[in-house]
Amino acid sequence: MIRTELEQLEKMKYDELCTYLKNKYGEVQGDYFLNETCKTANPKIKRSSEGLFIHHIKETEYITISNPKMAIVAPYEYQKAENLVYCDYIEHMLLHICIVKEYMTQKYADETGMIVGIGGLFRFIFPEIIDYINAHLEQNICLDDLSSRFFISKNSLCKKFRSVMRCSVAEYIMGARQARAKNLLVTTDLSMEEIAERCGYSS
Repeated sequence: MIRTELEQLEKMKYDELCTYLKNKYGEVQGDYFLNETCKTANPKIKRSSEGLFIHHIKETEYITISNPKMAIVAPYEYQKAENLVYCDYIEHMLLHICIVKEYMTQKYADETGMIVGIGGLFRFIFPEIIDYINAHLEQNICLDDLSSRFFISKNSLCKKFRSVMRCSVAEYIMGARQARAKNLLVTTDLSMEEIAERCGYSS
């Protein structure tokens, strides 16, 4: 993707971006799932060999409806070909940024209250969050810092982090520091004070 196209896409509204991508890559030739049970994705519509993802346009109303557990509670029409669009990695991220920006006052229609778009967007930023934590274990890492750095609310960050890692942010940081300390004890001649400092244990 050339820079001028990216600059153009960044200025588009969500609906405009979906239309642009349909014109760019063509219509999706089939529904996302094979049938209304939403158990098996349709392999015939995948274009992953071309570096393309399939985005659900109606993720403005329901979160992560490519997931069978979430798809089954949403209207099946949201899985229809006309409600799907191809996109590359950057375009997919931009779509979810648009959803969060334009629809963040809407809530998913169940007890979770998760903001639409957050689930998809989190898939893109999650590896960056993990990389950042691992690269800054010697520092005082707090939720406020992560929230402001990655433009995600503390509440959403905590919920999504636990759903992926099966632990809280604080528990992950503690475990990562312990793992680094054990590794440094075995592989280096550093003093206990130096290891503590490199692992964020120093006062």
